Amino acid sequence: MTASASARKRVRPSYESSPVSYRITRAIIVFVMHLLYRYRATGREKMPKAGPTIIAINHIHFFDPGVVVTAIRRRIYTLAAAKWRDNRLVNAFLRIAGTIYVRRGKVDRQALKDCLQVLRKGHALAIAPEGTRRRGKGLQRAKPGLVYLAS
Repeated sequence: MTASASARKRVRPSYESSPVSYRITRAIIVFVMHLLYRYRATGREKMPKAGPTIIAINHIHFFDPGVVVTAIRRRIYTLAAAKWRDNRLVNAFLRIAGTIYVRRGKVDRQALKDCLQVLRKGHALAIAPEGTRRRGKGLQRAKPGLVYLAS
């Protein structure tokens, strides 16, 4: 391959996986979530079918992102703590699922750039504004990243 050909070659962002891999992973998530839990999603008709969309979720349980994926019928990119990169099995699964890793406790400029890129492409982005799962009752203070992305 020549230098000009390799320069033209599309470099896939780290959070981007093939559509086929994503659909297979989503099917597995849907199967497992329906097997383990009984829940009903309401208000799906209000979800835009296309265009940039931010889905803000309260992250109470480990499986909350899985519930969102099963409830919404379009491709969703999600944020996850960078610590999950260290777990080989979880990392492989999250990369296929379209995860943007974020370094918590810092302004992660790369994660913000990736989120903006997802939104500029007209995709859906799921984010837990609190930045982590909730401990105990009540909500934690939201991080400012969601407002930045929305603006």
